[in-house]
Amino acid sequence: MNSNVESDFAGLYTGKILENWTICDQFISNWSKSKGFGVIKDKVIKEGDDIRRRSYICEHGRSYTSKSMKDTSTKKMSCPWRVNASCPKVNNPDSAVFINKIVNEHNHNLNIEAIAFREEKRFSEEMMNDIQFLTQHCKMGVTAQRKYLEGKYSSQPIYTKDLHAAIKRFRPTAKSLSNDAAKMSDWLDNQKERDPRWVVSRGWDDDNTLTHLLWMTPKQVEDWIQYSDCVINDVTHKTNRYRMALSLFVGFDHNMQNILFAQSLLIDESKESHSWLFKHIIEATGIHPTVIITDSDPAVDAAVKEVFTNTYPIHCAFHITQNLHKNLRKPLGDQYENFLRDFYLCRNSLAQATFRDRFAKLIENYPQSQSYLEGLYASKEFWAHSFTSFKFTGGMISSSRVESMNACIKKTLFNSDISLCELMSEIHKLLDEQDKKNRYQQWKLAIPSIKNLEKSNFLFTEVDKCCEKFLTPAILKLQRNEINQSLYYAAKLVNQQDIITATNDDSCEEECPESTQATIDQLIEVSGRDNIKEIWGIEVGNSSKIKHYVVLLKNNAHICSCLMAIRKGIICRHYFQVMRIYAFVSLLFRGNNLKTLPLGYAKHLRSQVPHSTYSI
Repeated sequence: MNSNVESDFAGLYTGKILENWTICDQFISNWSKSKGFGVIKDKVIKEGDDIRRRSYICEHGRSYTSKSMKDTSTKKMSCPWRVNASCPKVNNPDSAVFINKIVNEHNHNLNIEAIAFREEKRFSEEMMNDIQFLTQHCKMGVTAQRKYLEGKYSSQPIYTKDLHAAIKRFRPTAKSLSNDAAKMSDWLDNQKERDPRWVVSRGWDDDNTLTHLLWMTPKQVEDWIQYSDCVINDVTHKTNRYRMALSLFVGFDHNMQNILFAQSLLIDESKESHSWLFKHIIEATGIHPTVIITDSDPAVDAAVKEVFTNTYPIHCAFHITQNLHKNLRKPLGDQYENFLRDFYLCRNSLAQATFRDRFAKLIENYPQSQSYLEGLYASKEFWAHSFTSFKFTGGMISSSRVESMNACIKKTLFNSDISLCELMSEIHKLLDEQDKKNRYQQWKLAIPSIKNLEKSNFLFTEVDKCCEKFLTPAILKLQRNEINQSLYYAAKLVNQQDIITATNDDSCEEECPESTQATIDQLIEVSGRDNIKEIWGIEVGNSSKIKHYVVLLKNNAHICSCLMAIRKGIICRHYFQVMRIYAFVSLLFRGNNLKTLPLGYAKHLRSQVPHSTYSI
């Protein structure tokens, strides 16, 4: 090693020799800070991977001309300070670095305190790694990251502008977002190549621009086939930089947990886009949903009618209410709250004749709403309880399940300007989380345990054993609750006069176990009078007023005015009270009675119960 080589911070002068480029960079940086200014690397000349020449200039070097008409400022002041260094190839066996030229002049004041303050507040390498992780993986914003960093690095001053700039470094840029759709498409194609069960469908316009994209994992296809009794669809915006609408299909499984069935990106919300989407789902699964809950968009209704020909559409109660607020609150003024109460009473009418009479009265009492209500009346089959009560929805009357899924996705996004690849990544993280919950539930069930004795265990021993054998824990809990609650009811046979009198009470106020969902006339009409064996009236506690009717049929099936077996797939407390008195518990799981359960629940039960259990 040449004895003239220096690696200390003694001084900067022409002819100074440093051991290598790393030491040279560090020396010049530290020397400049000690003088009250900063340096940046300028021009560099390389031979292959070896640096032969490099220039260092003052951070106030170079010049900048703003094209903006606003008042701007820049620290680029054409400062002349410069250092040239080289690493000669000849006569330099140790690859030392030589300082060749120094222009030690500035056109600005030097400030050692300002440089020291900048170094003091500079984030360390460890802090920058934390910021990168929190930004890219945890999707944390400035406020949350500030609290985290201040807690972990209590002695380090943190300034908001510096944190903003650091976070921005790790967010996607225009360059990283180039060919975004192509990258996403390639990733999906790779998944389908590995597993042909993946569903990937695309739509393109005349300019070869992506307009529609649907994808489903193999697990999602299986879930759709098994659990599509009730599907909830909703479209959300502001999830990607291309302003493509994100359409999600959500349902629930045998544990009443949310399932994401499918996801799609659409260029618009036209009837043609929805029809394209529905057609490709049918091509992939071969299954029409039994019921689909939507946000009452006319384009979706038209697409459902055209493609999902075997599906019954139901409009989300929440969206209907929001549209009422939007369209009628101002015209009705002080009358709006009374109107809303009357509208709900009309909507909840159980008899279609009563619904029509109350709707006509609604228009008569609130003439300012006539135009809007007449339009709403055209889709009455999709939202009035007198039409929708006999459909299985798992107790759902709104699209809240899909709205919660939308909220989970948006919560993980930086903003509405993210890439399609990142949006897809967040959706699949949600699917992974869904799988983790299922695996955790399976592990929990595998742990041996002893259940506490419940009323249902001694009230309906055989029924409880059968339920425990075939029902999932979530459904079993709901079913046992209905059995336990049956103790607080009384049942009695009713005569013809009681039935005639009861037909006058044909509305419900709340969605609860005490809420009648069908009139006795409707039950008789659905069952057929010749098929009825007995009709039981159900009273609550000490009340002598009949709250519900249980109709026992000659084929050993039943139907209750609460419609719980039809709408939720759970045998209700009212029927168990009749069973307790009538003493034929074994009818619960006979084959014909399974017809009152939705396909997604009855299919698994019927396939495993021995034939002798439900044969007549």
